[in-house]
Amino acid sequence: MRTLKKELEKIAEDAITDCYDEYEQIAGWCAYLQSIIELPCKCLVGQKEVILTDFDVNNRGSCVLAVIRIGDNEFKVAAETVTISDKMYSKYLEAYKEWL
Repeated sequence: MRTLKKELEKIAEDAITDCYDEYEQIAGWCAYLQSIIELPCKCLVGQKEVILTDFDVNNRGSCVLAVIRIGDNEFKVAAETVTISDKMYSKYLEAYKEWL
């Protein structure tokens, strides 16, 4: 358990390196998640399986959004509501959730 916490802390440190305020940190997380997670990928929002296609920030730059696709429709939801199915990539989004 302690090792996982350290790993998540290291991921967070990498994501917000050289970010000075909360808005830069959110932008840093968005760019980091876009670069590290192979998109598109399967994920869950609640119990619904959807496709995660991208990450974005809200208009104020105060939170990371997950861009998801359900059928032909695309939506933006709070990134912390998403669970990535692939264990190789799920830890990065989990680190963001822990950082919040």
